[in-house]
Amino acid sequence: MTGASTMRLRARITSNWWPSRRWLLVAPPLVVAATALAFPQLGLMHGANATNGDNSTTMPVLMLHMDGANNATTVLDSVGGMITTVGTAKLSTATAVQGTASLSLPGTSGNYVKASQSDVYAMGTNDFTIEAFIKTSSATSQTIVGMWDGSNTASHTIFGVESTGKLALALADLNLNDFALTGGSGVTDGRWHHAAYTRMGNTHTLWLDGNNVASIVSSAARFASNVDLYIGQYQCCYYYPFNGNIDDLRITKGKALYTTSFVPPVQQFYDVAGPASIPNLKLWLRADGISGVADGSPVATWTDASGNGFAVSQATGSSQPIFRTNQINGKPVLRFNGAGHFLQGNYTGTVTGKTMVVVTTLATLTPTGTASAGCPLSVQSADGFVFDAIDYNESAAKRWHNGSDFGYRNAATVSPVDETVLGPHVIAIRSTTSSYVLYRDGLVLQSTTAYSPPSISSGKFNVAYRHTGGGNPYYYGDIAEAIIYDRAITDAERHRLEYYLSNKYNLGMPAKTCAELLNTGKSVGDGVYTVDPDGITGTLGATSVYCDMTTDGGGWTLVAATNSNASTPVASSLLAPTTPGLLNATILPALAQNSSTVRILAPAYSVNIKSTDTFPISRLRSYYGLSDDATMGNAGAHWSPGYSNLAYTCACTGNQTLSENIYHACCNGTNGFHWHPLSTVSRWSWPDASTTLTLWVK
Repeated sequence: MTGASTMRLRARITSNWWPSRRWLLVAPPLVVAATALAFPQLGLMHGANATNGDNSTTMPVLMLHMDGANNATTVLDSVGGMITTVGTAKLSTATAVQGTASLSLPGTSGNYVKASQSDVYAMGTNDFTIEAFIKTSSATSQTIVGMWDGSNTASHTIFGVESTGKLALALADLNLNDFALTGGSGVTDGRWHHAAYTRMGNTHTLWLDGNNVASIVSSAARFASNVDLYIGQYQCCYYYPFNGNIDDLRITKGKALYTTSFVPPVQQFYDVAGPASIPNLKLWLRADGISGVADGSPVATWTDASGNGFAVSQATGSSQPIFRTNQINGKPVLRFNGAGHFLQGNYTGTVTGKTMVVVTTLATLTPTGTASAGCPLSVQSADGFVFDAIDYNESAAKRWHNGSDFGYRNAATVSPVDETVLGPHVIAIRSTTSSYVLYRDGLVLQSTTAYSPPSISSGKFNVAYRHTGGGNPYYYGDIAEAIIYDRAITDAERHRLEYYLSNKYNLGMPAKTCAELLNTGKSVGDGVYTVDPDGITGTLGATSVYCDMTTDGGGWTLVAATNSNASTPVASSLLAPTTPGLLNATILPALAQNSSTVRILAPAYSVNIKSTDTFPISRLRSYYGLSDDATMGNAGAHWSPGYSNLAYTCACTGNQTLSENIYHACCNGTNGFHWHPLSTVSRWSWPDASTTLTLWVK
């Protein structure tokens, strides 16, 4: 540790270790002086060489924005669902760093927020970050976050504020690796401050308003399982209640987000919104929400995290799935053997439209001995019939499909391609009383409007089982998460859910381009895919595009399509190369940023014209030639057969100028290649092309 000696306390820290409510200082704090750069509305200071704070897209294990109505007594964890406050702890709209509210705490015992006991808060020796914005003027020792394993004699961690206005940390583990640490000043000045505690390797660091104010080296390991997490109070003996406000609290496991001085984020932490943030959540099963079960042990009950109480269970020991740890991105699964393992639970209420999602890995692509590999998830009516079901391998076809009864299992509901990858996959069904769509990893596998299942009510949710009786319904594979909504969620909501699952399980979806999908093994042939051109940290969100995955190496994203003598295409979604249209101009700059090659296909000549020149890509970024506004002028474009076999180049010299239209040659003038502007022809008319002309990027 630079500038300070390091000491380790080889003594047991017990429930009375904190006399007079003072933090026990073991190591002299490393204090970094702040400069006069500040966020005046927050009272935040940061160093002269500060970098921007990490608004991380790493999947947190807890994310509390503390937003909601004034005096609300529930807090949304964007990762894990709703949490109810205890005592008089509540949301207040009187003050907040970001959003609509913050958590208000009175500074007396018995008022706090408690997250359900879970292994997800067991950090062990992992890197991690605990951070929040805090506001207090109380000169008392206070807890921001407290963790322990439920026993008065066991290990604990307290991250908070010391009575002299310093940040403070106290940690004890079962191996007698204990320490306390304080640093910084002025925390109790009644202004908002950003407070963080990171571990990277064996280095524990306190950060105040972007500055490293204290650090210590210790091998102390924080918990292995079954962690109670408290906000605003350390639960053991009701110690150290917080008096003030806490906002935007985030816990990230697996990464120390801060390693050098930084500017604390002035916007809300990036929200990888979980299922609970989408209305009409009916069922939410998380394998990582199961606690107290050892690896390799059977699971009798899978608790519903939606708050509806629709747990699924299995009383027969031989039919219980097996809990397996560290299976998908370090997270657990329930393993079903395809020969009798299943879980089932009752639900109440009417289900009309629905959305069903599972994160699963197949045990085999070709189950043997039966005609069906069964359903990872199904919704069963009270009379025993199923509408809908995610199913695999119907009639020995290695394909995902809808396992509904009454003839709804037909060609219109089955994937048109065989599955080639065991997984993990995100498989989803979205249905109404008049439509159905099947998705795999964000890709539309199949859709139909010839679908009209009835509304059902008060039936059963089945996991790894299609329905009671009838054939062999058992699923053979692993399930990490299962989610059901009692409506067809919107595309925007589905994209948010895919973001959450992709980040949580490191699935790499959605990709930025068709080429990225192809290169990461997500291609299932030509068709419509989901991409996000500016990535998860961008503002555009995911969108559907048409990808050519087979021609000329594959990985081409369709940007525009026109027909001979067609009218000006409307900027909209473009989901087929045979239908005139343009991608919406708002996504073109980001798409071009991730592309280096343009392909223009004129079917009449069967010619692919490619270029790695910056001209067409830069034109995409500037929207030139791909919007239907006046910037394109009235000049038309004409395909010149004489140049049809030449490489696409851009060599403008002399008085020749760049064309406004990307379909033109890059230059106006006699030396232009391929296209020449004709003042009498619409820019969308192709007199010598009898079929669609398309433009693609890669």
